[in-house]
Amino acid sequence: MSRSHPVSLVALSGAGATLVLGTFLPWLRSGTMTRSSYDLLGLIGRLDVAPNGAAAALIRWWPLVPLLVTGAVILAWWGRLRWALAIAVLVTLYAGGVAAVLVVGAAKTGITIGVGPWVCSIASLVFMAAAISAPFTASTRRAG
Repeated sequence: MSRSHPVSLVALSGAGATLVLGTFLPWLRSGTMTRSSYDLLGLIGRLDVAPNGAAAALIRWWPLVPLLVTGAVILAWWGRLRWALAIAVLVTLYAGGVAAVLVVGAAKTGITIGVGPWVCSIASLVFMAAAISAPFTASTRRAG
């Protein structure tokens, strides 16, 4: 591979790093405490708010988000763009969806949310857009 990399792969890497960073940023503020997504979902699990079903599965699998993002980025750099796109869509629906639901839901309740859900929502959309554009920029580079 040459030293010049398609912009979409660099954007995918940057959006992926931002998405993972967003999971560690403050998601919820209660009093003087701020909680990351991991703190928040761990608290939900301990309170047994979602004891079983789809919500419990989503909470249990949340720590895999950084692994999925990293996998998609590595696959894209290795040229496995279809697999990277499939994982990017999964991550966007999962992480971006959870973050967006929290942003919308908190607006109706008056709960103070942090910057984390906003960062994850936006970064997941950029992540997917970069994954979608990667095959096109790769084929353009090969043709040129």
